[in-house]
Amino acid sequence: MKRLAHLHLIAAGLVAAAPAIAQQATHLRDLDAASRATLSKDELQQLLPGATISRVTNRGNRNIWKNEPGGGFVASSDNRDRGSTMPTTARGQ
Repeated sequence: MKRLAHLHLIAAGLVAAAPAIAQQATHLRDLDAASRATLSKDELQQLLPGATISRVTNRGNRNIWKNEPGGGFVASSDNRDRGSTMPTTARGQ
């Protein structure tokens, strides 16, 4: 019985702490304090060839960024926030 009460206390503590734990997102200012390193173009090309980054805006618009092996990139958007059915794509170096 004491063991069960002990587990309930642990569970209650975890539930109470969950919002604080979940809010510990990493921000650029946190990286500054942690002595972040700025990488050169060559270093990034070695680390990120073919990497794809995707995000959804608060309006539901999906943006995608894909790094190409040669150093270029493709940025695209589905334009849902504008009510459009036509996506937009652009290439860059």
